[in-house]
Amino acid sequence: MLHPIMPFFTEHVWDKAAEILKKDTSQISRAKWPEQIKLEDSDKSEVNFLIDLISSIRSTRAEMNVPVKSNIKINYSNVSDLFIKVINNHKDILMSLTHSSSIEEKEFSKNEGMVQVIFNDGLIYMSLKGIIDIKEEKKRLEKNVNKIDNEIKKINLKLNDKSFLDNAPEEVINEQKNREKEYELAKDRIYKTIKSLE
Repeated sequence: MLHPIMPFFTEHVWDKAAEILKKDTSQISRAKWPEQIKLEDSDKSEVNFLIDLISSIRSTRAEMNVPVKSNIKINYSNVSDLFIKVINNHKDILMSLTHSSSIEEKEFSKNEGMVQVIFNDGLIYMSLKGIIDIKEEKKRLEKNVNKIDNEIKKINLKLNDKSFLDNAPEEVINEQKNREKEYELAKDRIYKTIKSLE
């Protein structure tokens, strides 16, 4: 679509893409439009699984304050067949998008600073030895739990106040209830992370 506006640029990119993709293409103006790719249900479930797995690993990285440029090791055990299939088919994508140096089957080892990734399939750990200070991160997470507890207490005071319930619009009351649920979920997630550090 850019070709009519930026023909020299698109021809250059097209030429380089042909080298990378190992495709024999002449000019972009003579190339065929891409054909629609039809995905089977099994392919869709693989892609959705991969997206969820990447999101979980990245969330745990963020939660643990892992520096963006640090490459982590991912270990797993007792996983499903679908997990193994996704690893076999999309390992490079997974490693690239999670900044991982390796993904391998391995049992939990406390000496390697393994932190559990909260995911609904088997046991997945990030090995953070030498990347973060585990004790300091544990203290930081415990402080976060205290902050969340204070926020939950504030919300509870409002929700237990009869005058607030009588005078506040329904959407404001619902917003407070939703915030309380979000805080409880965040607290639960942090507790699980702290437990994996013990």
